Amino acid sequence: MSDGTQVGNADYLKKEIEGMQVRKQALLTSLQNDVSLLEQEKDGIALQVGNSVYTAYKNIEEGSTSDLTSNEETTELFGQMEELDKNIEEKKSKMAEITARYDEEIEILTKSLGTSIPEPAPVIVAPEPQPVAEAPPIATFCGECGTKYTPGENVFCEECGNKLG
Repeated sequence: MSDGTQVGNADYLKKEIEGMQVRKQALLTSLQNDVSLLEQEKDGIALQVGNSVYTAYKNIEEGSTSDLTSNEETTELFGQMEELDKNIEEKKSKMAEITARYDEEIEILTKSLGTSIPEPAPVIVAPEPQPVAEAPPIATFCGECGTKYTPGENVFCEECGNKLG
């Protein structure tokens, strides 16, 4: 093989390695953005769980015979959070697989160059995505008669006329 061919092959391999590093980073950034969105969704559900538990606690405090384990809304919210946790872990696992696969391929190409592994491209973390939509308003109850209402929609209770909020 002539020196010109070897130099051309080395240039090709270097470009290939750089391209792989860029592709790896693009995939990891995309998955990290997905994880961030899932974590934001989970945070919104956690707020709903807190409100639901607090409402159940207040009902128990006021003499209701219901308990937290019979609250279907809270149970459903916990199920949603568990599903989000599962999705987050799957995305993180995929990130680890991509890192391992690309690192192995880059190492193989680098060894064929006869040089050390090039410095990876700097990690660019995308800014935290903004929430797409606000969580739905949480219903509360009239302090006079216990009728459920959504804050901000009513000034007076539709059932007893008590001033709300």
